Amino acid sequence: MPFFCPPELSGSVVLSDGDSFLVPLGISTISVDVNGARGGKGGNVTWNFGSASGGAGGFGAGVVNTALAITPGETLTVSGGSAGSVGSNFTGTTSGGNGGNGGAGTAIQLKRGATVLMSANGGGGGNGASCGYTGGGEVPYESAGSAGSNSATGTGGTVTSGGGVASGNGTVTITWG
Repeated sequence: MPFFCPPELSGSVVLSDGDSFLVPLGISTISVDVNGARGGKGGNVTWNFGSASGGAGGFGAGVVNTALAITPGETLTVSGGSAGSVGSNFTGTTSGGNGGNGGAGTAIQLKRGATVLMSANGGGGGNGASCGYTGGGEVPYESAGSAGSNSATGTGGTVTSGGGVASGNGTVTITWG
């Protein structure tokens, strides 16, 4: 006698790059939130006269779509959404230098085959800190890096600037039922 497993009539799942979602039987509408990846932090500086921190990475965009029509049994996929890389640190003795800039987060996409249903861009990378001399090369200084920009770019729903993840990779949250 075959085993019968009833469809899940309600639920929620959080997906990231490379994940897929098989739409349960009996479900024709889902709610989706797409959160862009965070940008990478800028590099720090440390030298004989002090230190300074690199700027924080910007938040990715947040995209909310309250209702997305789907077909029971179809497979939706997620791609992208990698957090930006952290900038390199600078360590010196008496010569000035700069920390490296953080990398931007990549866009995350929810797809049906090759068709992008929703997407959210990642945040900008933070700027590296710097140190050196002012006043004719006599006065040492440290300067913190500025924060990366928040993204306000996305498709497939209502876009919120900086509504993406607080840290790390982008996510897609699907709720049904």
